[in-house]
Amino acid sequence: MIKNMLPSGIAGLRLSASLIGALATVSVVISFWYCQEVGAADISLTSTSFKSNEAIAPRYVAISPSLQWVGAPRETRTFAIVCHDPDAPNGHFVHWLAYDIPASRSSLAEGEGAANARAFNQGINGFDKLGWNGPAPPPGKVHHYVFTIYALDSSLNCRQPREQQLRNSMAGHIIGTGQLVGTYQR
Repeated sequence: MIKNMLPSGIAGLRLSASLIGALATVSVVISFWYCQEVGAADISLTSTSFKSNEAIAPRYVAISPSLQWVGAPRETRTFAIVCHDPDAPNGHFVHWLAYDIPASRSSLAEGEGAANARAFNQGINGFDKLGWNGPAPPPGKVHHYVFTIYALDSSLNCRQPREQQLRNSMAGHIIGTGQLVGTYQR
């Protein structure tokens, strides 16, 4: 009975391709939604450690750069910061997950992303470590390090999450976002 319900021949291939295309579209929409929910406010994210779209100094391989932000909604309860490298050999590598940063904060000082930070929580990065692990690309092309700040309407109920767990916890709570990109090359 099930065999009779399955499409056959070219029509089946068209249906399969259409279904695959639809699933890919849904995946992109969901991924975008995780990154910026509809109506989320724009937050200006800057650093005194490097300028937007410019090189990150080698010293920030070992210590986290400073970050400053303005423009968070009044309803913000906490912030989360994710730093990733979209140019990594696998296409995505996480360097830092910080969350439950109090809404009273509008900056993080250099080095505040150390694994033993007490002012906020941190997740497990792509090196399987807590805290900041800076640029470490293979020699060759320039890599981009995307720092994204999320203003959240609640604190997060997670402990030392990996990126997907953090994003799942943030879903439905993002009320503002901002990005800053730095580059690094070896």
